[in-house]
Amino acid sequence: MRLPCSALFVVGVLTTASTAPAQSATSQDPSFQDRAAAYHAFILGRSLEGGGDIDGAVDAYEQAAELDPGASGIWSELAALYARQNQADEAIRAGNTALERDPDDNDAHRILGLVYAARAGSRDAPSPDDIDRAVTHLERARNPQAPDAGLYITLGRLYVSTRQPDKAIAILTEILDVEPQFTDALVMLARAHESRGEWDEAAAAYERAVLYSPRRTRYRRQMANALVNAGQPERARAALQELVRIRPQDADGWYALADLELDLDDYDAAEAAARQVLDLEPDSVRGAYALSRALGGKREYRALVDELTPVVSLARENDAAPGQVASLLQRLSVAHQSLGEFDLAAATLRDALDLVPSNLGLQVQLVQVYLEAGRLDDAAQLVARAQEGRPANLALMRLEAQMLSARGELGDAVAVLE
Repeated sequence: MRLPCSALFVVGVLTTASTAPAQSATSQDPSFQDRAAAYHAFILGRSLEGGGDIDGAVDAYEQAAELDPGASGIWSELAALYARQNQADEAIRAGNTALERDPDDNDAHRILGLVYAARAGSRDAPSPDDIDRAVTHLERARNPQAPDAGLYITLGRLYVSTRQPDKAIAILTEILDVEPQFTDALVMLARAHESRGEWDEAAAAYERAVLYSPRRTRYRRQMANALVNAGQPERARAALQELVRIRPQDADGWYALADLELDLDDYDAAEAAARQVLDLEPDSVRGAYALSRALGGKREYRALVDELTPVVSLARENDAAPGQVASLLQRLSVAHQSLGEFDLAAATLRDALDLVPSNLGLQVQLVQVYLEAGRLDDAAQLVARAQEGRPANLALMRLEAQMLSARGELGDAVAVLE
């Protein structure tokens, strides 16, 4: 699992800390002169960091800490500096040092939570400990009276990623009550509702995000998907039509529209949208696949063959993924079969199987072509080969029975079915 939170995000939000060194009530009070010198060193550290002298800033903060050893705020500020430099280990050490002096230092909890979240997000397999620590520290730093947008969105993202949608909805609603136009929080809220299967609520959250960020095409696509799942395909179509009107160069939007029109059985509209994808992406396999589905839905099989044959050749030349080319070949085979061109249909499927030899769906389709063409021996050989690795597969058993029946071996066919 890879959490969508990065160190760059932390750099952007770690911009606040105590304005002066906080003093622990349990520490030995330094002299007035030492506290004054510590404050001077603290302010100098901020100034040096602002001027780009990071080493000098670290030295100044460390000097301030020596002069006022009980002040947790100095260590919180140092932790924030390390976090802004993407030095996670150093930031964690400084943050923990701050908490040793004051366990309730909100700045330290906030910095540690964001750093642990960023470290988890930077790894393909994040440590559960990092995630747990991030949540623990961010919850400690959470302040409903003065909510921090960066903290809340990070905590909400962690809850969504760890499949705790109820907590995510609570935390995101809290920040949206204060900042209703926070679109990142709206999108995260929609994802939390999606994980609970609450598609109407997800669509409503996406719709609010679109309202506040109308040029973000991704939000419109996500809203359309939620509307489809909510059983509102016409509203989804309207959302996608508006998207491609605003951004006519958005191939993703046109493809989503083509896919939706296919689901609605409007094959003319699907064809038009698919051709827009192909115009924007001339080498597009997905555009060609959508077009083949539209033409197949209209039963224009000759046009499908004429359109798809050069696309398949081009995809092979461009070293497209084997699975993508095989999908196109499968569509092409269906067209040949529908036109009664069984030899071409079989040859096309054999080409597809050369690319993905273990694909059971292609094997089944090829057996059906052989049966329809009366090539019973070829069908029997293919069924036997396929059953070597899948002796108990029901689809293959049914094909075997169908093949035996076509041969007139009805008793054997019945025995297989039984």
